[in-house]
Amino acid sequence: MAKGVTMANSAQRIEMSFDNMRKIGMVLCAVLVLIAIATIAVFGSALFVACQSILNGAVVIEGVVELGEGGSIALPNLALWAVLLLAGEFTLLSISFDVARRQSPFSIRHARMIAVIACLFAINAIMGSLQIGSDLKIMVGNCVLSCRMNSALLQIGDSGITLDVGSIIAMMVAFALSIFWRYGALLQSQSDDLV
Repeated sequence: MAKGVTMANSAQRIEMSFDNMRKIGMVLCAVLVLIAIATIAVFGSALFVACQSILNGAVVIEGVVELGEGGSIALPNLALWAVLLLAGEFTLLSISFDVARRQSPFSIRHARMIAVIACLFAINAIMGSLQIGSDLKIMVGNCVLSCRMNSALLQIGDSGITLDVGSIIAMMVAFALSIFWRYGALLQSQSDDLV
């Protein structure tokens, strides 16, 4: 009799845990949608400012739009950063959505999405190491929007070789996370087959 009560209590705790995870998943979905909207708004307005400046005769050198007042927008970096951030946000949104629906977040699709983020970090590392583009800096009145994705550049002596260590580390973490996620998906699949 005691064993039956213990199993019932265990089942209740598991059900409560699922309900809590569902609630957390719904909250994360809402927060991530707001963050994605903000990201789209920021990058959309930066692109609008760049296009408007080009139409007004701004100087464009190697994809960098000089805005005047010390501001500039590197269009290749702007595009990469927008894709990188949105890919990360939509990956987390997809995982949170699955949690909110009481589905396992461990899927091959999510592992692939995380691997894509790792590839974007690899591209960012290459761009940073080759010093393609520059920082994003927009000055409007007293407001300054400044962004530097290659924040951990390492220059090796006087050789002129530069490595974007920050993006390389982020890339390795994302690839490792992708592998762990794929392993979790395989374990989930085996567990589902046993039940």
